[in-house]
Amino acid sequence: MADDLTLLGAMVALRCITLDDAEQVVAFCRYTDDVDFAPADIAAAIDRALDFFNEDPNVEAAQEAARREAPHGTCSECGGALTEEDDDIITDVDLEMSLDLWVMVLDMVRTRDGAVPPAEGDE
Repeated sequence: MADDLTLLGAMVALRCITLDDAEQVVAFCRYTDDVDFAPADIAAAIDRALDFFNEDPNVEAAQEAARREAPHGTCSECGGALTEEDDDIITDVDLEMSLDLWVMVLDMVRTRDGAVPPAEGDE
């Protein structure tokens, strides 16, 4: 484990991974030591890591279903109540993004058809 910790320390110092990521890897290494896991190949090691770090698909599906069934006015991420101000911000961002996307697609079509896109602000 000492070599693993040295490697993880170097990766954090080089900013390859974050300190939180390194702590999670240490927890996984300790778990594999506790259960005496010796992978036969890299695929087995990856499978064990996926099982350790990812939630059970049934739990994840239940959480996603709960998010979808949340009443309007609740945050889809945390389940907390949204204020009118939050609703307005979300709507404004969605509207702005959709308009930007529409203009981008329109410019692509114009370019494909050989038309010169209008100058900035002439739309």
